[in-house]
Amino acid sequence: MPVPTILCIDDEALGLQIRKAVVERAGYRVLIAVDGPTGLSLFRGNEIDGVVLDYYMPEMDGGVVAQTMRREQVRMGIVQKHGGALTLVKSTEPNLPGA
Repeated sequence: MPVPTILCIDDEALGLQIRKAVVERAGYRVLIAVDGPTGLSLFRGNEIDGVVLDYYMPEMDGGVVAQTMRREQVRMGIVQKHGGALTLVKSTEPNLPGA
């Protein structure tokens, strides 16, 4: 069985590396991106099982990134980071939290 892949997108390098280490320790494969456009490129080029996404980023904020991902892959679990808080972006998959 393949290891699920989580995409982490954040413009803050330290926080991104910490989340990567924590998620990898939980048994997931992790891809990282430092901005929205790079994250969307990784999202489109890989089989992604979930996304952890910073909301406040320059160039393209997390809301735009999440909306774009939702249009392209409706059944995707997306968690947005707003400063210190985490928010689940509404899922249409009945077995995912937020459905």
